[in-house]
Amino acid sequence: MITTYLQRIVTLVVCSMALASTACARSTQAASSPAKGSTVKAARSAQPKTVHVPAHLAKRTDAELATLGDQLLDKNLLDSALLCFEVVNAREADGDRVLYAHTLHHAGLIYYRQGIYGKAMERYMSSLQICEEDNLERELSTLYKNIGNVYSMFHDFDQSSALYKKSLALARKFKDYALENMALNNLIFAYTDKTPLSQYRRWQQEMLVHPEKRVRYDYDVFMTEAQVLIYERQPRKAIAVLRKAVDYCLKHHLQPISLASSYGTMSAIFLQLGQRDSALVYELRNQQIAKETGNTALLITTLRSLSDIYEPVDKNLALTYKQQYLILSDSVYNLNEFNSIRNALYFHEMNTKSKAIDKLSIENLTQSHTITSQRNALVLLIIFLVVFLVMFVVIARQKHLLSKSNQVLFDKSQEDIITKNAYVQSIQSMKAKIQELQQQAEGEKKDAPVVEQEEKVPEGEVVQTHDALPKDDEIEKTTSRLPEKLRNELLNTILQVMETTEAYCDSDFGIEKLATMVGSNSRYVSQVINDVYKENFRTFLSSYRVKKAMTRMNDEKGYGHYTIRAIAESVGYKSQANFINVFTKMTGIKPSTYQKMSAERRNAPKRISDDESEEYKAKHHQA
Repeated sequence: MITTYLQRIVTLVVCSMALASTACARSTQAASSPAKGSTVKAARSAQPKTVHVPAHLAKRTDAELATLGDQLLDKNLLDSALLCFEVVNAREADGDRVLYAHTLHHAGLIYYRQGIYGKAMERYMSSLQICEEDNLERELSTLYKNIGNVYSMFHDFDQSSALYKKSLALARKFKDYALENMALNNLIFAYTDKTPLSQYRRWQQEMLVHPEKRVRYDYDVFMTEAQVLIYERQPRKAIAVLRKAVDYCLKHHLQPISLASSYGTMSAIFLQLGQRDSALVYELRNQQIAKETGNTALLITTLRSLSDIYEPVDKNLALTYKQQYLILSDSVYNLNEFNSIRNALYFHEMNTKSKAIDKLSIENLTQSHTITSQRNALVLLIIFLVVFLVMFVVIARQKHLLSKSNQVLFDKSQEDIITKNAYVQSIQSMKAKIQELQQQAEGEKKDAPVVEQEEKVPEGEVVQTHDALPKDDEIEKTTSRLPEKLRNELLNTILQVMETTEAYCDSDFGIEKLATMVGSNSRYVSQVINDVYKENFRTFLSSYRVKKAMTRMNDEKGYGHYTIRAIAESVGYKSQANFINVFTKMTGIKPSTYQKMSAERRNAPKRISDDESEEYKAKHHQA
């Protein structure tokens, strides 16, 4: 399977392909003849509210503006090209749907290259509606690929692969070999478990069927060959091919992002092979390229890789890079915005119709009841003020009650944490006392004859007091329920693991791992948890993780700079959303609210004295 490190390289490759896709779009435009006179009935969501048109552009026709925009886009003058396209979009191409679909499409391409993915998707989806309604397959062939690139940027490779396949089919229909090779290239990098590895090798070989004269083609062949070798678990061969790709980039002066793609892939391979120094060299080169070119996507990928490289050797530096990556990633890859943009067209159409109906109703009412409307307006204003005041009071009261409720829940959680800490301290104290008594007993037995030597338990290892428990292969031979004595012994060992270690903070920690640590099997561990706590293992595990999260959010020195996502990852949650749901369900308040209240409690002028704190701990310890 593709590794996490290599998945990040897809982002760089897709960005690199976006820079090379302009020529393909030119050929698509040339093959499409604009159909004049048709009425534009859709895609109004892409129309800018206000476009300032310079005098020298205002006199040009829509077709001339579109041609000028294409020329400026070829020269990488993105802002000027975007202005030309958006002027046409504001006019809705004077009813020319083919031209309108084209300018919407290319405006989206520019927004994508500028990293404004929300607007890019909005323009793409508007163009897509026109193309599919009018069966504009030439425009669709490139549009499918570009929409797929947006999904790849958000690592939704199932969706992007489906779009690349549509683009590939249309490219082959029109014998557009440049677009065909681009679609094949993107399919190879958009890895999914559903696609057999042999298919990626076939796609790579198909790229060789129609060689191109464009300079980037040979680079793409090198990169796809290296990627397939990675899938086939041949990293050394992949590195050799990637070195050729680097030499080719330097020789032919390709875009810096292309060179960065090669560097990033080699870095990922070296890191997998344990050669951190080599991986660091290439990531530092990428960091320099990202700063020089202002490429945010490259910088995000590089910061995350640097964090992974430094993690085993310099945790502070790794944490610094991770913080920078999370902040930058959250500001660029807004998944909530992306999800809403995918449905923007439908909601926009509904909103437009609703506004049109409201506007007509208001106009009719104004024309027929001018005097009455003024009086009604005054009445409505009074009613509005009354309702507003009532709502203000209700909301203020609800807010006060909610704040009070949150405070109660927060205080209860603090008591639980103190109780747990006291319990852990008591366990550690008892363990130390037992070890001391064992040492004294061994000293007294030095001169006594040894009848039978007991096996000593290595220091720091969990004590197994239930060796009589059957293992997995003995389950069928035992009764369905554990004797009470063995159950209590197993329970004590489980609690010893959960209370004195942080193994459960590992994202891969599960019931099988817990069973191994306590020397039993998952069936009996589950049985004990169900019998004693009346809950399943997942709920049992979540309670410990949530309490650990609360403890860390209280720890300003160690975790005060952590985001909610970082806290979630530190206690074993891979999904921030899942962590928030579990935390809220168990505590009654959201993690962000808890974190805020914890900070307010720390910064409050009145604090509990040390004596009061010790008295509080002692009371709960005795309880």
